[in-house]
Amino acid sequence: MHVALLEHQAAIKAAAGATPTIAVGGLIDPDQAEELVASGQAELVAMIRAQIADPEWANKAREGRADEIVRCIRCNQGCVGRATRGLPITCAINPAAGRERLFGVGTLQPAESRRRCVVVGGGAAGLKASETLARRGHAVTLLERKQQLGGQIRLLLRTPCREPFARLVEDLERSLEREGVDVQLGSDATAETIDTEEPELVIVATGAAARTDGFCHALPHVASLPGADQPNVIDSWAVLDGSAEPGERVLVLDDDGTRATAGLVELLLDQGHDVELVSRFPMLFPPLASTSEASFLPAALAQKGLRYRLSSWAARVEGSTVTAIDLLAQRESAVEADTVVLALAPVANDALYRALLDRPYEVERIGDCVAPRRLDHAIYEGELAGRELLSWRDRVIEPGSLERAL
Repeated sequence: MHVALLEHQAAIKAAAGATPTIAVGGLIDPDQAEELVASGQAELVAMIRAQIADPEWANKAREGRADEIVRCIRCNQGCVGRATRGLPITCAINPAAGRERLFGVGTLQPAESRRRCVVVGGGAAGLKASETLARRGHAVTLLERKQQLGGQIRLLLRTPCREPFARLVEDLERSLEREGVDVQLGSDATAETIDTEEPELVIVATGAAARTDGFCHALPHVASLPGADQPNVIDSWAVLDGSAEPGERVLVLDDDGTRATAGLVELLLDQGHDVELVSRFPMLFPPLASTSEASFLPAALAQKGLRYRLSSWAARVEGSTVTAIDLLAQRESAVEADTVVLALAPVANDALYRALLDRPYEVERIGDCVAPRRLDHAIYEGELAGRELLSWRDRVIEPGSLERAL
């Protein structure tokens, strides 16, 4: 396991002599931490984000429950990403962080009565909801259409340097097994098949779908991109799941602007494609500005050969010619590309939820099928669903909500 800075520890220890040293940098494994101290490589180990992700880390390690530790995925969304903006920190995978009074240790109460619950969708929101419902004593069945759990996280894992995100899925899978959740993979849930489960509560967590019409939020008066229906125009999810193979010259249209699009671009570059990015944003991947990756990722992509046009979009696609438009100067120019990849904000996949509204059981929806958002929103709403607090007035995560919770 690679741990940041650990390769420098031996040199630091040699130079420090008898002075005690502290090993730090992404440690999450109790066995590895124990080995560092036992071998004399360090006198102490330090962990910060690991204990934000799981405040019970040390207790679980001491009690031989290391397999129950919720491992930090090093996403920096709720900790570093908020701290750099002067905001109270939280954690993408631990919704109790910063909300300890509401969701901290000892606050999860058993359900007043055991109910039969069906959760549809095995992405982050559905996994968290299933875990929390089961921990409160409900009988939970999780239905997932694909043959593996994880949802959009599985797409993310296909991009470079995102391996730590697999920990989230693995840890939740282990928790579901411990809690006795009935996980049914390859289950394409419909209103009729859900009826056969005779549920009392259904949580719909069917996520989002890739947008394919080329719509750009900077041009809201244009319903769809002319030429978006051509066979050489594909969506980013099709690239990541392997269902579409881009040509040599790839033009990425970025209406999303997130780290996920940066990962897509890096994947294409690593595969040897000639990549140009056309982004509606005035900078590359704006959310990176509040994370440590801002200092190196854009430069790394440029060094790998990425060309880019900012504050721009496509006016139309005609065969292999894309007419790009500078959104500020309103000047057009032609770009040649074998493949156009649409990296757009996804759309909610809420058809099943709407089909269930007339059913005699309680139906709620969470995560991206409400509105596509970030990972922390999905986990947070999964926690609320599991605690049966979806009617709570402060359900929505918005600027200032964490401060009010304090």
